[in-house]
Amino acid sequence: MQRKKIFCFGDSNTWGCNAIDGTRFNEFTRWPKVLETCLGERFFIIEEGLNGRTLLNLNPEHREAGGISWIEKAALPHIPIDIVIFALGMNDVFDPSEVSLTALAEGMKTLISKIREMHKSSPHLTPEIILIGPPHIDRNFDGARFFELQINKMISLGPLYKNIAQKESVHFFDTKLFIKTSGIDCSHIDGDNHRILGRELARFITEFLS
Repeated sequence: MQRKKIFCFGDSNTWGCNAIDGTRFNEFTRWPKVLETCLGERFFIIEEGLNGRTLLNLNPEHREAGGISWIEKAALPHIPIDIVIFALGMNDVFDPSEVSLTALAEGMKTLISKIREMHKSSPHLTPEIILIGPPHIDRNFDGARFFELQINKMISLGPLYKNIAQKESVHFFDTKLFIKTSGIDCSHIDGDNHRILGRELARFITEFLS
């Protein structure tokens, strides 16, 4: 049986970072592996998460940390891919350059284009693509008032990605309907929310593939 490949390309939440101590959640906790378990043996998950990864290329000296600069290197060994999940953009809003939502929108469109371009030489169909919106932001953490600008920009990513998904004929998954950040900071999710995300994504994927 040929298993379907799901390529998860994201930041520290995709990698499985525990905000308490920086360690990595185990395979029974982090959402890509929970997703794999829930979907069953017909699917194989490729985890491509990295702490600090941004959507845009904000650190030219570290190509792996830029979504656009690294997507080809990360994805090409796995072509053809059946489903691609993009979970990026939250780190970009903390960059000192004050990245605009317009720049993030163009960056996400570029990622979508690159994945499609990589599959042009493949006899297989273009993969299904899922854009992940940010979770609900729990503002109940020390120093939250100093991050109002960043939090508001993160909240704006959901509607932005939903709009892109509609225009590009890809899928949008609104995580804020199911999970929230840990309350330790304004970007990481805890173990319970990782498990919820994995289960809900499995349900979402099952529905659009059926």
